[in-house]
Amino acid sequence: MDAYSVHGNTLHPHTVEQSRIVEQSRLARQSSTATASKTLFVDGLEVHVIRKPIKRLYLRVKPPAGEIVVTAPNRVPQRDIVALVRERKDWIARARQHVSSPASQQAQQPWSQERIDQAHAILNQRIPPLLRHWVPIIGKSPTALTLRRMKTRWGSCTPATGRIRINLELAYLPEQYLEYVLVHELTHLWERGHGAGFQRRMTQYLPQWKQLRSQLNNIVLR
Repeated sequence: MDAYSVHGNTLHPHTVEQSRIVEQSRLARQSSTATASKTLFVDGLEVHVIRKPIKRLYLRVKPPAGEIVVTAPNRVPQRDIVALVRERKDWIARARQHVSSPASQQAQQPWSQERIDQAHAILNQRIPPLLRHWVPIIGKSPTALTLRRMKTRWGSCTPATGRIRINLELAYLPEQYLEYVLVHELTHLWERGHGAGFQRRMTQYLPQWKQLRSQLNNIVLR
């Protein structure tokens, strides 16, 4: 028999207990990786809540309709989610206004070879003047700079090799965002992480960098 061991006519209790423990362990593993979702209404705001086996609460406003999404740890009480939404109501209002802006809508357009070629042409025109301005200020220069489509990042840097990659999507956003990403990645040639040293340099170079970062992060990449 599948879960039990029978000797003669006797069903051994320890075998049943072992089977129960194995089943509980299997269910616990499933629970630890499962996700669940529901909708809350907080002071008139519709909030889509996704629960996952994570450690922190995350709040996003998604284009094009400004959907409010909270990703929450499985065991966080609902009152903590409600408190987060209430605390960030002003930010949510600004983010909803931003994701409905022409710049954000432009970033959601489908890609074609024509769009890719156009993005390359735009960035190849915009980036050299920015490098000429910022490289002497920051004191670091990339060994190579690559333009590519990226689904999760606006830019990336490999400090060990000095290579920087820039998302083609930035061609279709206001140039201030391209400048922020370029300065961000050049700064990583000094500072590998985002700790105090990185933040100190960024504030020195671009005092408004946190505002630009927040605005840019409200634009959802495809």
